[in-house]
Amino acid sequence: MSGSSVTRAFEVLNAVAARSGGATFSGLGRACPGIASATLPRLLKSLVTAGLLRKDGVGGRYVLGEGSLGFARRALGCVSRADLLQPLIDELAEQTCESAAYYELDGDALVLLVKTEKPNSFHYIPVQARTGRLDKHYFSVVILAHGPDRLLRDTLRVAGVDSGNTRKAFDRLVARARRTGCLTGPEDADQPISRAVSPVHGAAGGVVGSIGVTMIGTRLPKSRLAELAAQVQTCARRATRLFVESGVGAGEKSEV
Repeated sequence: MSGSSVTRAFEVLNAVAARSGGATFSGLGRACPGIASATLPRLLKSLVTAGLLRKDGVGGRYVLGEGSLGFARRALGCVSRADLLQPLIDELAEQTCESAAYYELDGDALVLLVKTEKPNSFHYIPVQARTGRLDKHYFSVVILAHGPDRLLRDTLRVAGVDSGNTRKAFDRLVARARRTGCLTGPEDADQPISRAVSPVHGAAGGVVGSIGVTMIGTRLPKSRLAELAAQVQTCARRATRLFVESGVGAGEKSEV
């Protein structure tokens, strides 16, 4: 196959992949104006024969074939979680103008896997550094709130948080994280900060980690927190989709 043929094939595959319900012949013609109308039918036939595309017998739309889907799974499987998420974290920080990060739990510690820090904003611990305070840190609270009950019980027992006012405060945070889908507001930390954090799920549906932004200050307007929550939740859904497509599951060891 010549270089130009490969380019045209990739253009068609990319156009089909960009449409969740598939693409019609006329739609592909509009999406790929550089491909001659006489060439497109032959190209589509070749892609179907190769298993890279298939034609939906009901709607007559072209969708990705098993060949393309298998390649995508293998390609994504070679990419680390950090590499998958870094563009999303970069984009979240750019959109919000706040420092953004993704954390995972590893035993009795919270591990920072990916971060993007904005000038004059919050600065996180180094990548792969570990931190405690699992009952107060919003990133760990969100993971525990959306994880299995056994993980929550075991973590609180190890941390010594199983009764009293500390446990009541933690339970309120968990309830809010579950109710809203994005835990926002001032965090009980050693410095005046606020956060907006949402869970990221994996291929089997279990929570894998949490993604969010950290702001300096504790008196952010409610409208600003609502805006940040919406942006963080969108980013978390995109991260979940990446993890599902690449087969990432809960409980896997964090990778740089």
